[in-house]
Amino acid sequence: MTDGATVTRRLRVTPPPVPVRAVVLLLHGGWPRSSLRIGAWYPPVQQIRRLARHLARTLGARGVAVVEVQNRLRGWNAPELPAVADAREAAAEVRRRWPDVPLVLLGCSMGARVAARLAGETDVAGVVALTPWWPEPQPGLAGTPTVVVCGTWDVLTPVWRARRVVEALRATGTPVHAVELTGAGHLMLVRRPAWFRAAVDGVERVLDGSFSGTSR
Repeated sequence: MTDGATVTRRLRVTPPPVPVRAVVLLLHGGWPRSSLRIGAWYPPVQQIRRLARHLARTLGARGVAVVEVQNRLRGWNAPELPAVADAREAAAEVRRRWPDVPLVLLGCSMGARVAARLAGETDVAGVVALTPWWPEPQPGLAGTPTVVVCGTWDVLTPVWRARRVVEALRATGTPVHAVELTGAGHLMLVRRPAWFRAAVDGVERVLDGSFSGTSR
């Protein structure tokens, strides 16, 4: 991997203006099942691209590099899980490039499900989950510092599911911070500045080890 705006066809890196001290790996959303291939203008890819630009502007001064993953296919597609394979490959590439810095996984919707799966097998500093699609328990997150951000009007990934995972993680002693954005939905269009602030705050909490309760 080399520094630059576009690294490969499926990885984009935004390096900080100072030496790299941490990396955030952004994982986009998708569908439960789809074999359609993904292009650069796929809406979930554009969603994390906007977020990546904000993270780079806000966290660049503290040495945070932002890496975006573009999956091959749109679907979660169990049992093959191509999105997990794509994220695993990206994390390995990040580790080859920056072996000694903290790695934070930030996933939106299906990307949060990918992050939860990857956290159980990869050395990461923590996970930031935005609008997480977690239809089942997430044992892979146990022991991994986790920030969860949900919209209270999300009908696709309802907040009660995220609360259930948060409670289960707290029961294991896992550091968790939960944020519920009143009136916000799944697409992160309503209250977008609040989503972006919560994402930045989540990354900083993971890097600084600051966790407490639930905020709204």
